[in-house]
Order: sequence, then C-alpha cells, then structure tokens
Amino acid sequence: MNNDFIIAKVEQYYQQYFEQESVITSNGFTDFFFDKLKSIPLCKRILNELNNCPHIPESIFRDRESLDIDEFIWDLLSKGERYYVSYCYQCYCYLRKEKLEHHNNSKEYYFNDVKWTEKSYETEGDQLQLFKKGFVRPIIDYIIGNLTSESIILHTLERYKSRVERFKSLIADDIIHLNEKYLQRDLALFLFDNKIVFSKEDNTSNGRLDFLISPLYKDVQYGSILECNDKPYIIEVKYFKDETDITKLKNAIKQLSVYIGQKPSYGCLVVFTTDETDFDFPPKIGDISVITIYLGEKFPCERKFNNLLLEFD
Repeated sequence: MNNDFIIAKVEQYYQQYFEQESVITSNGFTDFFFDKLKSIPLCKRILNELNNCPHIPESIFRDRESLDIDEFIWDLLSKGERYYVSYCYQCYCYLRKEKLEHHNNSKEYYFNDVKWTEKSYETEGDQLQLFKKGFVRPIIDYIIGNLTSESIILHTLERYKSRVERFKSLIADDIIHLNEKYLQRDLALFLFDNKIVFSKEDNTSNGRLDFLISPLYKDVQYGSILECNDKPYIIEVKYFKDETDITKLKNAIKQLSVYIGQKPSYGCLVVFTTDETDFDFPPKIGDISVITIYLGEKFPCERKFNNLLLEFD
C-alpha cells in the first residue's frame, strides 16, 4: 500500500465522517472513524506517537472545566503544531475512555467536552461541524503531512528495491557469488548517490550495525512518520536463500530489536532473497520495517508474491 493510496483512503474516511450530520450518533461515528484510521498500520503508528509524545498529563483533560480557555489555546498553539495535534488526539482518547468508564458522569457528546467549541450556536449541528473542522481535521492534516514526507529512508529503500527487481542491476547469474558484504556495498552506493549520509559497521556491545544513519545530519528530514531526526536509523541486511534460513531471519529481527533497545532508534531489515516470498513480522516485534528484495530471474509481474508472517516465541 503506497502513501498516495493511503492518503486517498484517509481523505475518503474523513469525508464520509464529515458528511455524517447526526448529533445523536456523533460519538459513535467519531469512534468508528478513528478505528478505521488505526486499521491502516502507518496511520496507527502516527496516532500511537501522538498519544505518547509529547505526553500531556491526564489532569489537563480531567480539570478542563477550570481552564482559562483563551489563554490555554494560545499556550497550546505557541508550542507548535505537533503539540496542539497531540493534545487533540490525547484529549479524544481520554474522552472516549471516560465515556466508557463513567458514562453517567460525563457530557453526552465529545464536542460538548471540547471547551473551545462551547460558543453560542443556533444548533448543536453547528457545534459538531466546528469540532470536526477544528479538532479532528488538524489530526488528519498532521497524518497526511507525515505521509507526504514519510521516511526518506524507507522511500529510498523502496526505490532501491524497484531498481533491483525491475532492472536487474544485480545479475541473477551472479547469485552464487553473492554474500551480504556484496549486497551491503551495492546498497551503500545507492544510499550515497541519494545523499543519505551513513556510517557502516558501528560497534555495539551486541554486535556491529550494518548501516547507522545519524540524526545529526539535519539536511535530510527522514524517519517514518515520527519526525525522527531525534533518533538514529539502523539498517540491517540479510541474504535469505530458502526455507532453511528462516531461523537466521528470526535471529536477525531479534538482533535488530536489541540494537533499537540499546540505542534508541528506528530500524529496517532489508532481506535479499531468490525465494518468491515477502517477509513480514508481527507488531509485537516493535517499530521495525522490513523490505524484501527479490533477486531471482522473474520480473515483478511474473512473481507469485507469497507473503509469510514469521511467528516468534
């Protein structure tokens, strides 16, 4: 699922949500809308980040009735778009939880709990529309903005995958001579040509990283979703031959998880293979992307595109 398609789906979901005018069912449609967004893995990752960083104390939501709303809104906006959007999404999550746990002690509709929609309107419908435009829409704009610039690194790796698979820059006849060092060198040249600055084989107490892209290189705004110039990006390369290498792949993703835990970062496992399989990993492994690059003789239109979800103990 490419980003243009995801953006189109997000806009479609929002338009369907926006066109629902019933006040009585507004909470249900709001919940349904966010649940649909979270069914898209990249959007779910963005929303999870907004729900955790920056962390906003629950007391802000719990004591919202006592806020000087004009001063509070100016303070929110002065901290930047991300803080405002994080507040909106974390506030929604709090209200949803509050209504599930203490329905009788809370107001009936979400839009009535957002203080800057508490103005003099002729109808609740007008207030609901303001909630959708001023409270929900900024979250959508933030998601789309992140998807539009989403991960220069991942985008570059996807372009590399396309080059290899479509134009056979790694010749199939030479497969028997391939090893991970050879593949790393080919990928390194591509990253270099695309102005991605990296170091190779940095030592850690648990091994040597294949590629480490430093967050200090501020000219490149990278990171899947998360404005992650605050963290490095680790790329690990593995060459997979056949089913007998499954254990090696599992060990590789576990090793990458260790690196990410040891050196707070984002990670991607690049799997080169002659097998007609695209590999995936369950969400519990963490925020690790996996890109499978097919080195066999078949062109993309000829492949079977098997997908394998690797299970871990």
